[in-house]
Amino acid sequence: MQRALRVLIDRGVFGHVYCVTHFHRSFQDHPGSWFVELEHFNFIDHGIHYIDLCRYYTQLEPIRVKATATMQPGQLAITPMCHTILLEFPLEAQVMAVSYFNNVIRAPQLHRYEWFIDGTEASAMASRDTVVVGRKDAPRQQQVFGIQGNWFPDAFGGSMGELMRALDAGREPETSGRDNLNSVRIAYAAVESAATGEAVALEPL
Repeated sequence: MQRALRVLIDRGVFGHVYCVTHFHRSFQDHPGSWFVELEHFNFIDHGIHYIDLCRYYTQLEPIRVKATATMQPGQLAITPMCHTILLEFPLEAQVMAVSYFNNVIRAPQLHRYEWFIDGTEASAMASRDTVVVGRKDAPRQQQVFGIQGNWFPDAFGGSMGELMRALDAGREPETSGRDNLNSVRIAYAAVESAATGEAVALEPL
């Protein structure tokens, strides 16, 4: 699904992308698991993927991060499992990205994983198995694309395949470890913002 959205972005289907929104409702507050014992797990070890995807879709680097987080009554994890991260970009970019992640939803029937991409020409709503696209010039129509494969093992096969192709061609892979260090930096800035209640400025790389 992530790759499908990026293909649509690269082909200009959305026009100017001005808003990227992520919703994740899940549950990892399991007794005895390392999730609940690791400080800031929800930001650093899991939520970082969605920071990375916000960068992937906007193709821009944020200049500030604002985050808020809260503990849930009765949760086992030592730090919050529910947070919202807002990524702020330069004004001239005319784009924003937000990730809402509640990882302690106790009603599994209401778990969700969704992305919304909004642009000047079209919008998309995507889940793990479906991408729905609506265009402003066809307000009564929508295109629905089914996504084949599963997160495991297909997503890992895709990223490892890209790494092998990059090594063969002698180029930087799309799934670059060096590039991902910037997502790590943003995730730690989100931790700081949630703790202080203040936006955290990101120095240019």
